[in-house]
Amino acid sequence: MDKKQKIRFVSISIILLTIMLLIGYTFAKYYSSYQGEGRFEIAKWNFKVNGWSSEEVNQIPLINTANGVNLEDGKIAPGASGKFEIELDAKGSEVDVEYKIEATETGNKPANLLFSVKKDGVATDRQYASLQELAQTELNGTITKEAENQLVNLEIVWDWPYETGEDRAEILMNDEEDTQAGTGTIEGQEDVFDYTFSLKVIGTQAKATT
Repeated sequence: MDKKQKIRFVSISIILLTIMLLIGYTFAKYYSSYQGEGRFEIAKWNFKVNGWSSEEVNQIPLINTANGVNLEDGKIAPGASGKFEIELDAKGSEVDVEYKIEATETGNKPANLLFSVKKDGVATDRQYASLQELAQTELNGTITKEAENQLVNLEIVWDWPYETGEDRAEILMNDEEDTQAGTGTIEGQEDVFDYTFSLKVIGTQAKATT
């Protein structure tokens, strides 16, 4: 075999080897591909105060009952009482809802005007001298996602007793306080005969537990 034939033979061998390698690579390379997808579902949230709008100041009718006392233009006096209701609604919420009510009082509340609350028809054992104290102590809680109807009804009761006290001396002292409230003779309140309050209802998601 002469030199040219050898060169031709080597060249052909290299070409054949290259083709074999390419064919082998094509048919011997195994390839697998897998894709994964992650997904989170978001728990449904719902909390509202039935009958209230979140975009405006909601008027609360303070005088719903008067116990037969004739009131001038809806003004309150000893012997009057009333109530108003707040219904908290978390129906359909898939997380527990913690609620609280914040109260702010302005003006001049008569000293003997008292507040209490019935929660889902069950009355508390205590009356409070201010709406703020009632709110801080009683107007908070949790609506669980497992609750049967996910509703809480708060009936806030106000009462200005006609007479208060354990004995005659205490009754006379409290009567004097009521008289001062109605005549503007309490120092610093001579020309002010109004008592107002505002309520803010807040619902937040309860922290998830493991």
